[in-house]
Amino acid sequence: MSETSMQLPVNFRDVAIITNQHSHRIRLRCHHLYRSSRLLHTTFSSLPPLTTNLDLRTRTELLLFPPPPSTPFTHTPTNLLTPRYQLYLISHLPFPYILLLVVYLLFLPRAYATRLISTHVLTPLGLTKITTLTLSLAAKPLVGVLRLLASGESYPVCVSCTVGKDRTGLVVMMVMMILGVEEEVVVKEYVESEGEIMAERGEAVRREMMGVGGGLGEEWAWAREETVRGVVEELRRGWGGVEGWCEWAGFGVEERRRLRSVLVEREYVDGVWEEVEELREEVEMGVGEVAEKEE
Repeated sequence: MSETSMQLPVNFRDVAIITNQHSHRIRLRCHHLYRSSRLLHTTFSSLPPLTTNLDLRTRTELLLFPPPPSTPFTHTPTNLLTPRYQLYLISHLPFPYILLLVVYLLFLPRAYATRLISTHVLTPLGLTKITTLTLSLAAKPLVGVLRLLASGESYPVCVSCTVGKDRTGLVVMMVMMILGVEEEVVVKEYVESEGEIMAERGEAVRREMMGVGGGLGEEWAWAREETVRGVVEELRRGWGGVEGWCEWAGFGVEERRRLRSVLVEREYVDGVWEEVEELREEVEMGVGEVAEKEE
């Protein structure tokens, strides 16, 4: 592994790499969409050129590990933990723990309340259930993320959260499915995260997940196929598939077309690879900067 790659955050990668290695239907534009754990403990000079960091961490996470005051890209926080989602989680706390939650919120740092909910709600419900709930309980901010990704001016983009696996993983899954990437390839891209997190350099992230601000079980360090299958099944059961979810949530046909034009380079149609025209020249300018850096 090169010195530069060692300086990158845990779980940092270009979504196009695995997609283009395995998809027989879609070729994504490289150097456009990245995914990562939070962009804090790294040397920014080791990162490829970025225009936007879509940070999906909660307010508590941002307080515990605030973004650097100055970054070479636009930091855009987007919290998927909506008030409706919070009420759902609190409603699943046993009554005595609700009283304890009030005490924690009044007298202790928010991290203690977060750990209480993680231990007694998130861990029992499980990773797949919590991921699928996001589709209905956080549809509005999720659509906001997709709309930003459909804007060429945002690229190159890195989507990140604390670990870069669950919330980031769901966003990447949704993007890949909207673009028409095969389900098996979506699975391959998602499970790649487990190797990163379970490797030696992911140890600090694993400890944090189970520490004061975490309280999550071992399952939350995994990135398994069943999570992707669960999301696909929930989309089919609830909305007839990802297109139905998009219509329900308000991410329209034209917006999906723009997302496709920004991220898809080629598609396989009637036995021929056809180029997909890119609408935004700003994206090409960003990619040009990447090419210069690699040279």
